[in-house]
Amino acid sequence: MNRMQEFLNFHNAHVFGSLVEITFKTLEEARKFYKDYSKLASFSTKIKNTTRKGDEIKNHLITCSRERK
Repeated sequence: MNRMQEFLNFHNAHVFGSLVEITFKTLEEARKFYKDYSKLASFSTKIKNTTRKGDEIKNHLITCSRERK
């Protein structure tokens, strides 16, 4: 499945309230995807949590920047 199809599946799931899992090869690829998606969906994102193993970043939790704390 290409990135555009993943995007459309993600968007459709978002609209209809389903949960879709998308896996990225790199953190930079994930950041770019969510930055592009949030622009199209008219919201912005922030990195809420980061998981590290030593000095290496393993995971980012990317959320809507207006999410309640």
